[in-house]
Amino acid sequence: MNTEELNRSINLIREESKKIHAIHNDDTKIFEYINNLSKDRIDELLKLYGTSTKLVKQSSKEASSVNIVRYVTLRQLKAGAQISIDSVEKIKQAFINKDIDFFKHYLDESIVKQISEYSKKDPYGKLWTKSFALLHPFLISPNDFWTMLKQITSSLIGELDIADYMSNEFDFTGARNEGTPYSWFAIFPKKLKNHQKAYRLTCMFDNGVLTAYLDAGHEIIKEESKRNIEKTVCENYQNLILNFKKWKEKLLQLNETLLKETNIIESEITENDEGEQTNTDIPLNQILYGPPGTGKTRNTVIKALQIIGGSEIEKLLKNYKTDENIYSDLFELYKNYKEKKYIRFITFHQNYSYEEFIEGITPDLDAKEVK
Repeated sequence: MNTEELNRSINLIREESKKIHAIHNDDTKIFEYINNLSKDRIDELLKLYGTSTKLVKQSSKEASSVNIVRYVTLRQLKAGAQISIDSVEKIKQAFINKDIDFFKHYLDESIVKQISEYSKKDPYGKLWTKSFALLHPFLISPNDFWTMLKQITSSLIGELDIADYMSNEFDFTGARNEGTPYSWFAIFPKKLKNHQKAYRLTCMFDNGVLTAYLDAGHEIIKEESKRNIEKTVCENYQNLILNFKKWKEKLLQLNETLLKETNIIESEITENDEGEQTNTDIPLNQILYGPPGTGKTRNTVIKALQIIGGSEIEKLLKNYKTDENIYSDLFELYKNYKEKKYIRFITFHQNYSYEEFIEGITPDLDAKEVK
């Protein structure tokens, strides 16, 4: 992308952050915005949330309490109803009470059956009590902000000539699909794998303002007020790259020192107390095997999130050991990373042979000679 296109993306993200910042804590403004959605936008959202993959959690095969509220709300909007806190609360209570008669007006029989069989005691919890968390997909413009962020970071990494660095991008959906009024990205060394464990070049789009930082991840410095090393407000891409170039040398020095201190230089193989070689990080090639129904797919989700890492994932995984209900939150994170192409899930047909997968070669059984 050229500079003009990058600046266009930056301005769109800034404008969106300003819009969302102005309404995210104000229920009156939230519902005013939703009640003024265009018919085309309502149809787009209905198409998105009306699929079985949205209405039923693919991990547990249980009804998605959050997406069902979103879908029914959209159906009501489509019918010309005015949406309010009370109308949303009514849908939530109908789900909690398994009010089948209520949902028959909006959902297919198979989905209604899933609601009647729902087993989780608290389908909404603290996270989904706020209107913004529950309804933020209706408030965010239908632009692909994550792709815009990715294009910006790719250009920055190229211009800074730091091919051994990578980036993480976070759009307005938030890491747990609860919505955020800001969007941001971080650029950090590939060897460190986790931006929270590195010194980073970060950029925050908040309330219409673009702020650039050279800072430390919270795994390095816990106290937020002490993490910023450099900070400046930028007007456009040119300002952004100019400041990042000024901070580049300091960034490289800080991370080089950090890599030495953590012994992550060229090899990730060390020796334990018995002199045996062990991996200091999660191996990227793992095989989970066992009979059907023993949790292979479920544990694949866990393994993928462990590889990505981050404080939020680590906290959820720690709590998951004592509360299996947290798996639904983990799976939402998994889906979020999957949509952003951090994770790819591939299923092969059971008749797909090793030769076809590895070599693309199959024998001609009718021939007299091997071909």
